[in-house]
Amino acid sequence: AFVSVLDRSITKQMAENERLRRAEKRLQESEARLRVMLEQIPAVVWTTSVDLHFTSSLGAGLANLGLEPDQVVGLSLYDYFGGDDTSVPALEAHRKALQGERVALEQNWAGQSVHVVVEPLRDDDQAIVGTLGVALDVTELVASEQALRQSEERYRDFLAQTSEGIWRLELAQPMPLDLEEDAQIDFFYRFGTLAECSDAFARMYGLTAASVLVGANLDEVLPRSEPKNLEHLRAFVRRGYS
Repeated sequence: AFVSVLDRSITKQMAENERLRRAEKRLQESEARLRVMLEQIPAVVWTTSVDLHFTSSLGAGLANLGLEPDQVVGLSLYDYFGGDDTSVPALEAHRKALQGERVALEQNWAGQSVHVVVEPLRDDDQAIVGTLGVALDVTELVASEQALRQSEERYRDFLAQTSEGIWRLELAQPMPLDLEEDAQIDFFYRFGTLAECSDAFARMYGLTAASVLVGANLDEVLPRSEPKNLEHLRAFVRRGYS
């Protein structure tokens, strides 16, 4: 009877050991897949301890910073950023994360414009055990936005200084292009409003500034009662809106 009980106990323990072995293998495989994913993601992902020492750093974005995966592990954020300077936004963001806040900021990092998010790193009991950070390179996006702003500024300057009467009409809803010519013109008058114009255009109507005229419907700008206006719109349609 003792041998039988011992045999069952050993068999049960072997089965439990096999279950644990398989669970550990699945965990290792899951961790390996996660690490591969993090190494290839076009960003930088890192964690720190509560004393703000790096505990991990992964992501394809590390290459843009001249770093290898986990190269900074063990280094403190204070050493990485060159001291305990309270004016460094990244350091302040990590301090706030340790207090339970989620912080987002934009900063220049090694010559790159990056969008950074830092938040608390919690254990299974939701206790804060460090910080988790993600940085996404937005250099091209920032450059594009700056170029767009400069282009818009040049356009605004042109509208303000030109002596030409320039205006832009918008339709409240899209117009089907299979409408007959007269139906298209009716559509213009029904749904068209003046969205933008130059000051010179407003002065042609005896007004002082474009802002007074913006929002007017098409009939106020090109009255249908004037035959030349209808001829102008028909020519516009016939030339393919040119």
